Amino acid sequence: MNSKKIQQITLLFSGLLLGWLALSSKADAATYYVAQAGDTLDKIAQEAGIDVNKLASDNNLVTSRHLEAGQKLLISTQTNGRSTPTSAQTSTTNQTSDDVQAALTTLGNQVGKTLYNGQCYGLTAWYVDQLKGPTMMGSGHEYAQNIGEDYDWAAYGWTVTEYPTIDQIHPGDVICWEAGGSLSPGIYGHTGVVKSIDSNGNMVTYEQNAGAGQIAYQYNRTYNQTRIKSVIHKNGSTTTTNTTTNNPSDGLATNDAQAKEWIAQRESSGSYTAQDGQYYGRYQLNLSYLNGDLSPANQEITANRYVQNRYGSWTAAQQFWQVNGWY
Repeated sequence: MNSKKIQQITLLFSGLLLGWLALSSKADAATYYVAQAGDTLDKIAQEAGIDVNKLASDNNLVTSRHLEAGQKLLISTQTNGRSTPTSAQTSTTNQTSDDVQAALTTLGNQVGKTLYNGQCYGLTAWYVDQLKGPTMMGSGHEYAQNIGEDYDWAAYGWTVTEYPTIDQIHPGDVICWEAGGSLSPGIYGHTGVVKSIDSNGNMVTYEQNAGAGQIAYQYNRTYNQTRIKSVIHKNGSTTTTNTTTNNPSDGLATNDAQAKEWIAQRESSGSYTAQDGQYYGRYQLNLSYLNGDLSPANQEITANRYVQNRYGSWTAAQQFWQVNGWY
């Protein structure tokens, strides 16, 4: 990861009592506190009902250390040396059907190759052909932004959604951007295929005749980057399931949980959607590590694996960061 400018944590609440960020309702669980102006370790320890030396140790501080407003402190009243799993968050995801997933995989295998005429239209036409949709090449149509209205998609079992919201876009959908945006500065618009999308509208797409030239290539896009005129969805290609995502500190020793949060705050202020060039998410991982899945759950799994393989623990990663400004 590159070194990042340390960003001050926004004060979430005013007043001492409202500064607590509870990560669990259990009395013995780890909790975070955002320091207010004038706070000291003694004052915070007294309010939390814990020993000031433990508070200092949990946060790699000395008891006389001056605290800055916005500094985030781990508060733990545990005695077993492990952080308690916190309340799980349940999110809804869409599982791609076998035929669409197979078509996406086949399309991914074409990266670096020229599909049909080398234009964005050619890639979408090639993909639709894999799923036995309408024949697009040679049809006489050429405006990518109008793909949703130029064919009788319903006759082939597809649904067109005009100006979709984020939750109406799914992996495997054909996506068509309006002309005139940053992705489509000309009069034709632009088109591609959605490989993945998260709840914040961060997408991975396959496109042709974009930044890499007239070859199929994988790109990272955002929902608001250029206005999306339509997405075309093969009916029955997704099923909705619930996925449970645990808190970042689950299963970690208290010192590792604290070190992990310390790194996250310095890398991204804790944001799962922060991006700095090729580095993305809460832990500013190289996008190649995430393999197209930008979800918080995959970021947590990938970050843990990266740190374990490189440093052996989050505590060791933090120590490296403190010396080098990156990890």
